[in-house]
Amino acid sequence: MNYSFKLLSTAFLFIFVTAFAQAKSGYEIKIKLENYPDSALYLGNRFTDKTYIKDTARINKDGFFVFSGNEELPGGIYLIIFSDKKFLEILLDKGDQHFTVQTDTRSLIEKLKVKGSPSNQLFYEYMTFLGSKRPE
Repeated sequence: MNYSFKLLSTAFLFIFVTAFAQAKSGYEIKIKLENYPDSALYLGNRFTDKTYIKDTARINKDGFFVFSGNEELPGGIYLIIFSDKKFLEILLDKGDQHFTVQTDTRSLIEKLKVKGSPSNQLFYEYMTFLGSKRPE
């Protein structure tokens, strides 16, 4: 009986720890940029005719800009704002706020890669498609 209790306790503890470790709260958006001369990026969103800054990220030792917070942001279209006022749009959905974006500032959409966010991957595939149809 003691062995069964230990086995059951160990299994329960393993399931609990695994479930807790997989539950991601808040947001973490990692940005890797080539050909970006500045050390800061801004995360913002629009409301009516104004843009509001939600977060600021500085480049880290691994070359990433990381926006993070303990609570998820409201869903919607957000902007990754560069120092020259150009921007890149991203989608934030409930439960889909942990992902990585990599691109080159000389060719933002064409070189863009998204990892960990199916909605942003589809969004940029669509943007690339629209860009290819623009000449027509």
